[in-house]
Amino acid sequence: MSSGFIAAGASQEDSPIANDEFFPAVEPNQFRSLMRLDNSVTNPRIRQALIDAMGKTNADLAAWKTTQQEQNYANLSEVPAAKIDNKSIHEHDYQRAVFCLAKAEISERYQDYDSTASGSSRAEELETTIDDYKRQARFAIRRILGQSQSTIELI
Repeated sequence: MSSGFIAAGASQEDSPIANDEFFPAVEPNQFRSLMRLDNSVTNPRIRQALIDAMGKTNADLAAWKTTQQEQNYANLSEVPAAKIDNKSIHEHDYQRAVFCLAKAEISERYQDYDSTASGSSRAEELETTIDDYKRQARFAIRRILGQSQSTIELI
């Protein structure tokens, strides 16, 4: 007789995700740790969310990347910017954008697991969190682009 219980096993280390020649590789293990994901989120799911987020972030920065390459910067770490913890602030912002987009995607997918009343309340809380992650990703991308973090529109 089966109990239907599936234990989340210990997470195994996952290898870095290679990126294009300009943007840095992304570390799934660091993502799991920084974004506080437990073992219920599998490595393949994390990997897929990160790959999708990398693609979106790279697309948002494509024109900027071309400009930087035309100025003979081979990769993001070579583009002039302040350094914090021995890394360019652009590298930190790139990671933040990717991590926040991936976390938003994972959070969206996990919303539909509980359809009870408490699950509905939790989904509303998650919606705010998801929007916050997406906004933080936009802010990080805008900072790399040298744009302000707010857009004001007159009605």
